[in-house]
Amino acid sequence: MLTAVAGAAMLTTPATADAATASAIKTAGVVTVRDMSDCRDGWLCVWEWTNYQGDRYSRKSAGTMELEDSWRDRITSVWNRRNSSVVLVNVRTGFPDVTKTVHAGDAIADLGKEGYFLGGNWNNKVDKIILK
Repeated sequence: MLTAVAGAAMLTTPATADAATASAIKTAGVVTVRDMSDCRDGWLCVWEWTNYQGDRYSRKSAGTMELEDSWRDRITSVWNRRNSSVVLVNVRTGFPDVTKTVHAGDAIADLGKEGYFLGGNWNNKVDKIILK
Protein backbone atom coordinates (compact mmCIF):
# COMPACT_ATOMS: atom_id res chain seq x y z
CA MET A 1 0.00 0.00 0.00
CA LEU A 2 1.06 3.59 -0.54
CA THR A 3 0.27 6.55 1.68
CA ALA A 4 0.17 10.19 0.66
CA VAL A 5 0.83 12.58 3.52
CA ALA A 6 -0.65 16.07 3.31
CA GLY A 7 -0.53 18.25 6.42
CA ALA A 8 -2.26 16.49 9.29
CA ALA A 9 -4.06 14.01 7.02
CA MET A 10 -2.95 10.86 5.25
CA LEU A 11 -4.52 9.03 2.31
CA THR A 12 -3.63 5.40 1.79
CA THR A 13 -4.17 3.51 -1.43
CA PRO A 14 -3.62 -0.19 -2.15
CA ALA A 15 -0.33 -1.25 -3.74
CA THR A 16 -2.36 -2.24 -6.80
CA ALA A 17 -3.05 1.42 -7.62
CA ASP A 18 -2.59 2.31 -11.28
CA ALA A 19 0.53 4.18 -12.44
CA ALA A 20 -1.18 7.59 -12.57
CA THR A 21 -2.47 7.21 -9.01
CA ALA A 22 0.90 6.00 -7.76
CA SER A 23 2.63 8.93 -9.48
CA ALA A 24 0.21 11.45 -7.93
CA ILE A 25 0.77 9.92 -4.50
CA LYS A 26 4.56 9.98 -4.87
CA THR A 27 4.53 13.73 -5.43
CA ALA A 28 2.74 14.16 -2.08
CA GLY A 29 5.24 12.03 -0.12
CA VAL A 30 5.02 8.27 0.35
CA VAL A 31 5.32 5.84 3.24
CA THR A 32 4.47 2.15 3.31
CA VAL A 33 1.36 0.96 5.14
CA ARG A 34 0.99 -2.69 6.12
CA ASP A 35 -2.27 -3.11 8.04
CA MET A 36 -4.66 -1.75 10.67
CA SER A 37 -1.84 -1.54 13.20
CA ASP A 38 -0.35 1.29 11.11
CA CYS A 39 -3.16 3.58 12.26
CA ARG A 40 -1.16 5.78 14.59
CA ASP A 41 -2.02 6.34 18.22
CA GLY A 42 -3.82 9.69 18.55
CA TRP A 43 -5.28 9.57 15.01
CA LEU A 44 -8.67 8.83 13.47
CA CYS A 45 -8.47 6.34 10.59
CA VAL A 46 -11.27 5.45 8.17
CA TRP A 47 -11.26 2.84 5.40
CA GLU A 48 -13.32 2.30 2.28
CA TRP A 49 -14.02 -1.40 2.95
CA THR A 50 -14.96 -3.62 5.88
CA ASN A 51 -12.39 -4.87 8.37
CA TYR A 52 -10.10 -1.87 7.88
CA GLN A 53 -9.20 -2.71 4.28
CA GLY A 54 -8.79 -0.69 1.08
CA ASP A 55 -7.96 3.00 0.84
CA ARG A 56 -7.45 4.69 4.20
CA TYR A 57 -7.80 8.31 5.26
CA SER A 58 -6.32 9.48 8.58
CA ARG A 59 -6.50 12.70 10.55
CA LYS A 60 -5.16 13.88 13.88
CA SER A 61 -6.16 17.54 14.24
CA ALA A 62 -9.44 18.56 15.88
CA GLY A 63 -12.02 20.33 13.75
CA THR A 64 -14.58 19.62 11.08
CA MET A 65 -13.34 17.50 8.19
CA GLU A 66 -15.46 18.15 5.11
CA LEU A 67 -14.75 15.08 3.01
CA GLU A 68 -13.75 15.72 -0.57
CA ASP A 69 -15.88 14.10 -3.28
CA SER A 70 -13.55 11.11 -3.58
CA TRP A 71 -14.27 10.19 0.09
CA ARG A 72 -17.90 11.24 0.52
CA ASP A 73 -20.24 8.26 0.96
CA ARG A 74 -17.30 5.84 0.80
CA ILE A 75 -16.37 5.01 4.42
CA THR A 76 -17.10 1.49 5.66
CA SER A 77 -14.83 1.02 8.70
CA VAL A 78 -13.40 3.40 11.29
CA TRP A 79 -10.95 3.34 14.21
CA ASN A 80 -10.82 6.29 16.61
CA ARG A 81 -7.39 6.16 18.25
CA ARG A 82 -7.77 9.73 19.53
CA ASN A 83 -8.39 10.70 23.16
CA SER A 84 -11.76 12.26 22.32
CA SER A 85 -14.84 11.30 20.38
CA VAL A 86 -15.50 11.94 16.71
CA VAL A 87 -18.87 12.46 15.05
CA LEU A 88 -19.68 10.95 11.66
CA VAL A 89 -22.15 13.12 9.77
CA ASN A 90 -24.48 12.23 6.91
CA VAL A 91 -25.45 15.51 5.24
CA ARG A 92 -29.03 15.38 3.95
CA THR A 93 -30.29 18.10 1.63
CA GLY A 94 -33.58 19.53 2.85
CA PHE A 95 -33.52 17.47 6.07
CA PRO A 96 -31.54 17.59 9.33
CA ASP A 97 -28.13 15.90 9.19
CA VAL A 98 -27.82 12.48 10.83
CA THR A 99 -24.89 11.84 13.20
CA LYS A 100 -23.13 8.90 14.80
CA THR A 101 -20.62 9.31 17.62
CA VAL A 102 -17.50 7.11 17.71
CA HIS A 103 -15.97 7.33 21.18
CA ALA A 104 -12.26 7.45 21.92
CA GLY A 105 -10.66 4.06 21.34
CA ASP A 106 -13.68 2.58 19.53
CA ALA A 107 -13.28 0.68 16.28
CA ILE A 108 -16.10 -0.29 13.91
CA ALA A 109 -15.11 -2.96 11.38
CA ASP A 110 -18.31 -2.68 9.35
CA LEU A 111 -20.53 0.39 9.34
CA GLY A 112 -23.00 -1.77 7.38
CA LYS A 113 -23.86 -3.39 10.73
CA GLU A 114 -24.50 -0.05 12.46
CA GLY A 115 -28.16 0.98 12.47
CA TYR A 116 -29.10 4.19 10.70
CA PHE A 117 -31.87 6.72 11.35
CA LEU A 118 -35.19 5.42 9.91
CA GLY A 119 -33.69 2.07 8.91
CA GLY A 120 -30.77 0.96 6.82
CA ASN A 121 -27.18 1.27 8.00
CA TRP A 122 -24.20 3.65 8.09
CA ASN A 123 -22.21 2.04 5.27
CA ASN A 124 -21.10 4.64 2.69
CA LYS A 125 -23.11 7.47 4.29
CA VAL A 126 -20.40 9.66 5.87
CA ASP A 127 -20.02 13.12 4.28
CA LYS A 128 -18.07 14.90 7.01
CA ILE A 129 -16.40 14.09 10.32
CA ILE A 130 -16.17 16.31 13.40
CA LEU A 131 -13.08 15.64 15.52
CA LYS A 132 -13.53 17.02 19.04
